[in-house]
Amino acid sequence: MTQLNTLTAPASTRYFALLAPGIAQALIALDYAIVYVALPTLAHDLQLSLSTMQWVVSLYGLTFAALLLLGGNLCDRFGARRVFSTGMALFLLASVLGGLARSGELLLVARAGQGIAAALLQPAVLALIGQRFHGESHRRALAIWSAIGALGLVAGVVLGGVLTTLSWRAIFFINLPPGLLALWRVKRDFQHLIPQRDTPRSGVGALVGCAAAGALVWALMHYGETGTADFLANRLAAAMLWLFILHERFAPQPLLSRALRSLPGLQSGWLSSACYMASVGSQFYAMTLLWQQTLQLDAVTTGLLFTPLALLTVGATRSTPD
Repeated sequence: MTQLNTLTAPASTRYFALLAPGIAQALIALDYAIVYVALPTLAHDLQLSLSTMQWVVSLYGLTFAALLLLGGNLCDRFGARRVFSTGMALFLLASVLGGLARSGELLLVARAGQGIAAALLQPAVLALIGQRFHGESHRRALAIWSAIGALGLVAGVVLGGVLTTLSWRAIFFINLPPGLLALWRVKRDFQHLIPQRDTPRSGVGALVGCAAAGALVWALMHYGETGTADFLANRLAAAMLWLFILHERFAPQPLLSRALRSLPGLQSGWLSSACYMASVGSQFYAMTLLWQQTLQLDAVTTGLLFTPLALLTVGATRSTPD
């Protein structure tokens, strides 16, 4: 099918190609934030324990972060458009599963599915933008992509409150119309290109990393729930972390290449991301429980109260120099 030429098309049509990756980026950010405000309502409806509530939040971010590099590896091997389509289809399937969930277990499966799908979508989005835009157009496209992601974060906390007043299930079903549109547009606007070079496989590293992160989260959540350290959880977390370190140190194909690990910018990025998630990133969960379960505020008010925090987070990110 004939595609737009990003080098010769007028500006009014050139950036239509950003619709599919933009929708995907908005949904990734949206589903990170939208579940927080709905959490007390869905927990009451499904009779979730405190630990299960924490996993509803954590599973999305855990699977997303742990499998993100694997998603990039798959893009290199099979092509960005194919990985994007697969990731979006999985994201929509997981959203339907979450919206129809009648138990906490099924909801957790849905959240894990969304996280896995997001790990496929994120690198595919960047690869598709790089495929269609070059030079100054590429810089502008990345600026638009970044703004869309920021908008998704802000929209998530507001929509979470509004939709919860109708039904908490709506926070999952709202993904369907834009997701289907993205599936249609990506086939229209992007070619299916497969790199001509061999790509090292990093599946083992991704699985070990995911298991290590999951074991560590399990140990921390058990301590937070009971106030005592669990022997099995702590030993398992330590063993999996040590196994992951050994894999990255000695494996011929580590999950993250040794050249990248030595970059000062990447090292500072790890530290800043860890500090963010340990502070601001954890506030969404704590504050929604405080406002709705302790102060008895409704979901809409809670969503509006989250908006300044989301806007400040977005503003801080946007003001960071390249």
